[in-house]
Amino acid sequence: GPLGVLMEGARKNAVRKEIFAALPYDRIPSFIQALYHLEGTSRWMMMFAILTASRMKAVRLATWGEIDVEKRIWEIPPEHDKIKDPKRDRTIYLSQQAIEVLEKVRPNLPRADDLIFKADNGGSFSDAATTALIRRMHARQKALDGTGWIDPDKSKREGKICIVTAHGTARSGFRTWAKDDRLGNNRRYDQEAAELCLLHCKASDDYHGAYDRARLSTERQRLMNDWGKFCFSLVTDKC
Repeated sequence: GPLGVLMEGARKNAVRKEIFAALPYDRIPSFIQALYHLEGTSRWMMMFAILTASRMKAVRLATWGEIDVEKRIWEIPPEHDKIKDPKRDRTIYLSQQAIEVLEKVRPNLPRADDLIFKADNGGSFSDAATTALIRRMHARQKALDGTGWIDPDKSKREGKICIVTAHGTARSGFRTWAKDDRLGNNRRYDQEAAELCLLHCKASDDYHGAYDRARLSTERQRLMNDWGKFCFSLVTDKC
């Protein structure tokens, strides 16, 4: 109606949301391989974020009580999620590779409230620590190939070197891989399931939102299993 006409100008002039620099998905196996050659817990945290296509806050603050290894699921609590709706499905399905990463940092008798990924001071890692890890990796890789770990598309658009981010690589990397038509993944996987793997809400119009309660759990588990295999495709016992 009339209000929509008035708001049209505001929508056109709205500031575009920042796009996080992301590593092209086909370089993620090499990135994972590089992480294996580092030291410290932060590398496992980064790997887990990529394998679960998750936001870093949820990963940094994750506790052992949120993990069910037998069912291979991770239940993110509302306080660690971007959206606080108590009815929201926050289940992350874990691949075998994600379970293996958890085993790397699992203590003998973890308490439910123990952090999974602990910094040297015993607390949670900060976003700054994650950024520092990526920048060290970038410097090392650039010395090897002259390029480093950058987002080539964003670097071209902005006319400057854009080093990848954890958020962009974990989430954009997974979403692009799941839909890429060169691999046939656009037909191989249910795209709504891919959105649910990212904890993106379903469309909630008056009809579909009220009646569509499908969790697509089997397809989501299949997606994460295949993503885990892809991410670890260059990892060998020698790494």
